[in-house]
Amino acid sequence: MDYESTAPDPYVTAGREEHPPDCLGDFIGLSQKKWQNLGGECDGNVDGYCFTYWDPTGARRWNYEPGPEAGLPAVDLASGLRAWTAWRGFEADVFTQLADFNPQVSPGAGFRYADLRAEIDAGYPVLVWLQNYDEYSRPLYEMPRANPNLHGMLIHGYYVDEAGTERVYVRNSWGDSQWDMFREGNGCPGRRRCRCICRCEV
Repeated sequence: MDYESTAPDPYVTAGREEHPPDCLGDFIGLSQKKWQNLGGECDGNVDGYCFTYWDPTGARRWNYEPGPEAGLPAVDLASGLRAWTAWRGFEADVFTQLADFNPQVSPGAGFRYADLRAEIDAGYPVLVWLQNYDEYSRPLYEMPRANPNLHGMLIHGYYVDEAGTERVYVRNSWGDSQWDMFREGNGCPGRRRCRCICRCEV
């Protein structure tokens, strides 16, 4: 396996049965290239990626279970987090929600900075994904509709600076950072959409 590889899954090339899920990556569909037309957006998942289904209106979606349309077993990031938590012997509630500044979100809907503050104050760090507004898939090697470019981060705190800018503390693969990502056009350069908000409540 290589990052962003579009090669068949190893169990396919080895000619063996797929093993039952036994790690978080298995449960969320990470690096598993066996689904087609995920949410009408992309085929996937290429190595290093998983998918999340959204309510495009910006409404909060609790404990969503994907249907069989893209293939079985039907999983995504949020449902996989919940299933993994159950596999570990606990119960969890999970929600996903588009950010309020996403142009496709209905006015007055979407996850706001005030919602983020409420989650952090309640003790829940929040997973977010930054993705271009208009990119739902991309050509990658021989795969015409691979997962889109995105960047995932964990928000674990917030503050408002002296200028009144609403900022967040994040942890990601680049290390610890501070961002003013809850304003359109800010955050990770080139990634203008906070596409996913995901919280797992155990």
